[in-house]
Amino acid sequence: MTQRHKVFTSKPKVQTPVTFELDGEEFTAVPAIPGAKLLDFIADADSDDGGRASQALIDFMESVIVPDDRERFSALIRDEDRVIEIELLAEICEWLVGEYAARPTESSKPSASGSKRSGRGSTETASSVA
Repeated sequence: MTQRHKVFTSKPKVQTPVTFELDGEEFTAVPAIPGAKLLDFIADADSDDGGRASQALIDFMESVIVPDDRERFSALIRDEDRVIEIELLAEICEWLVGEYAARPTESSKPSASGSKRSGRGSTETASSVA
């Protein structure tokens, strides 16, 4: 009789920060986020409620920016003289989601049945949401 049991173990937190530049200013985002936080964002961003989806996008971006950069980032995206358009915010968010969904970079091992997984299947799903 085959035992139906599998052990799951979290991986060590990725330490390399995620950085990006917006209008000549560099911002640092946290190196990794819990998978559930990413799934919560995707669910909210995919909502039929436009207000909820919009707020989810802003909340997500502001929550992943490191505390030292958060106030400056928030001020920049709300600056009436620079006008960061919603499409650009969505592009930044999509890129961040892709960075988090693609981590960790360790490849998955083949399953017992011999099928292989690339470990990047969630990237396409997550990045198409934002």
